Amino acid sequence: MANASSHGRTNECSKHSSVRSSPHYVADPERSAKKMSQNERSDPIDIMRNIFYLATSILLLASNVMAMRPAPFRETDNIDKKQDAYHLKSTHKGTDGYSRDGLTYVLDKKGKELWLSPFFIGRRGYYLSEDGKTMVLYGSYYYDSVVSARNDSVIAEVFHMGKSIKKITIFDLIQKDFEAEQRKNKWLVLGGGWISLSKVVKSFKMNWKMNSLDFVLYNETKRAFPIKP
Repeated sequence: MANASSHGRTNECSKHSSVRSSPHYVADPERSAKKMSQNERSDPIDIMRNIFYLATSILLLASNVMAMRPAPFRETDNIDKKQDAYHLKSTHKGTDGYSRDGLTYVLDKKGKELWLSPFFIGRRGYYLSEDGKTMVLYGSYYYDSVVSARNDSVIAEVFHMGKSIKKITIFDLIQKDFEAEQRKNKWLVLGGGWISLSKVVKSFKMNWKMNSLDFVLYNETKRAFPIKP
C-alpha cells in the first residue's frame, strides 16, 4: 500500500510537471498576480530598505553636483595681452593647481620691463591704465563671475607698479551684513559657499577718466571707489 501510495503521488507530480512543461500550458494570471501580491506584502522591511538606499543615493548625488570645486590651474596657464603701448603678461607657476604662485609683469613697447610682481592673476578680469602703471583686477581668482559668499570676499583689487594698494569687498559694496542681505533677497548660495557676482553687482565700469571703479548694485545703488588708497 505504501508503495502504491508513493507511486500514485509520483505519477501525480509527474503529471502536473508535464502539464506545466507542455507548450500548451497557460498559467493562471489571477493566481500569479495574487501570489506576487502576497510576496510583496510579506517583505515590508525589504521595501523600506530599498527606499532608504534610493533616497540616500539621491542625496549623495545632489550633494556632489551642488558642491562646487574650481578647476585647477595648469603650469602652462598664462595671460598675454597687448594694450596700446604696453604688454601685460601673467603666468602660473608651480605644480599646485590651486596656488596663486606666478609672475605678473608689464612691458613697454620696446619690450622693457615696467614692473614685476610675484603673483598670478587667475581668472579675474583685468584692466590696465594707459601708462601701464595701474592694474585693476575684478571678480574671483578661481571663478571670475562667482565669488565666495562672505563679507570679506574681495570683488576688486587695485595694483600700482605691481603693489596692491586697494581691495574692495562685498561689505564695502553693499555696506550691510551679507548673510542678512542674502536671506532678505533670497540669493542662492551654491555648494561650497559660492554666489554669482551678478546677484550683488548689476554692472561694473573701470572709469579711467575719473580714476574710479564705478558699480551699480542689485538695488540700483551706485558706488564709485577712487583708484588711489
